[in-house]
Amino acid sequence: MGEPERDENGRFVKNTSAPDDGPNFVDIGMSDAKAKLAVDPGEELTEADVLRKVGLDPQEWAVHELRRRRVETADGERASISVVARRRAVALAETLVDPSAVQEQLDAWVARTEPHRPLLPKAAGRAAQDAMVLVLADWQVGGAAGARGTTDTIARVLGAFDAAADRVAALRASGRNVRTLNLFGLGDIVESCTGFYASQLFSVDMTLRQQITTSWQLVLAGIVKLAPLFEEVVVEGVGGNHGELNRVAGKQQTAPSDNLDLLVFDAVKLAVEGRPELEHVSILQPDNPLFDVVDVCGVPVGLTHGHLFNGGQNPSAKAERWWRGQTFGRTPLAGARLLLSGHYHSFAAAEWSQEGRTWMQAPAMDNGSQWFTDSSGLSAPPGMLSLVVGETCGPRGWDDLKIL
Repeated sequence: MGEPERDENGRFVKNTSAPDDGPNFVDIGMSDAKAKLAVDPGEELTEADVLRKVGLDPQEWAVHELRRRRVETADGERASISVVARRRAVALAETLVDPSAVQEQLDAWVARTEPHRPLLPKAAGRAAQDAMVLVLADWQVGGAAGARGTTDTIARVLGAFDAAADRVAALRASGRNVRTLNLFGLGDIVESCTGFYASQLFSVDMTLRQQITTSWQLVLAGIVKLAPLFEEVVVEGVGGNHGELNRVAGKQQTAPSDNLDLLVFDAVKLAVEGRPELEHVSILQPDNPLFDVVDVCGVPVGLTHGHLFNGGQNPSAKAERWWRGQTFGRTPLAGARLLLSGHYHSFAAAEWSQEGRTWMQAPAMDNGSQWFTDSSGLSAPPGMLSLVVGETCGPRGWDDLKIL
């Protein structure tokens, strides 16, 4: 039996009566499905059988509620089944990830990460040096989509850190004098559990505490991996919208600094302090919790999540309008030559003046948004944005962009 008819929006067309040999789709949305099925009274059906009979793939859907009903009529006995199914992407909330399994995954990666020595001898001065910038954006640890969950996110992030170490070697082999590493967290490191979109609680596989713990350990793992390759490491994170605490009716009730993304980097700072092998690592805290400007080898780089952007037809137009407003208002971002943001989960870039005003939107590292894909048909590949920044990079102040 084929899948029932859908309308132009991708939703199932409702039938007005239950056919004898097929389903009556009362409502099938992006996450939940309700159907009624007429069956043979003597037929034994498993949950997978029921899903197949109503046109749903048991690999993608799971039975949430199942009711069987038998009715004696004048011409014999009839039976029907009412089923409520839920996409397996949102059923992950019913079985949380085992924290010990996550810890084992992190420990195994760290254990096989051998200490590295700088690939070039220490430079005598700081002239003509470059910095490698890694952008940590929209990991949304704890979020699940399709058949993927947090363990997939962790593997993806750790793989990007491995690729970053290889990238350092390639840049130096090409002649780049990369001595500093800047790790910039652009927000939404954690997914949070509720309050940001419909049915969010049913699309996470970690509690909030587990998300925070896993996130700071993951950032720390990247620092431990990459710090030995550089003379100086500078780390800073700004807050994103998913990190907002104490939301009521979709609005944050406390100060912007009350943010889980900032808490993640607070924990990283505590973990780094007192470790001799990481004494060259600095964890900065932004003056404004939602944006900041950092000097990267002579180039002022602006950092923000991107949820503050507004008033445009696309992210580029929104970013330009917001940055122009910051410039007009003479905030620290007025002097930035490069603005880095996330939030929109795909790579994009634009530049707006010959003096070098470049905006870059970092791709996400999460498992994607099932709701967004279902409603729009669109998706973007995950990745970690990396680039070289410094005065030696020409009028733009950056070069050697690569998505890891």
